[in-house]
Amino acid sequence: MSMYETILLIMGVVIVFLGTRIFMKVRELSRSSTDEEEERAAAVRASLTKDLQELNIEQSNLEDRESPPAPEQKTGDSGET
Repeated sequence: MSMYETILLIMGVVIVFLGTRIFMKVRELSRSSTDEEEERAAAVRASLTKDLQELNIEQSNLEDRESPPAPEQKTGDSGET
């Protein structure tokens, strides 16, 4: 076996290896499901500190208070005495 054949053999093995890795990665990315996304989101939420979670809750409550009530829910004087 000459040096030229050895180089071709090594290049062939590398190409097959890299092709297999690319194929596996594409297959993994294409079958990403919502279950995996929910697990990732849960892991991120679990990693948040307690202060950040409380801040998020307080901000959503503040946004609810700032929004004007719907016309059916308005309270106050309607001009009657």
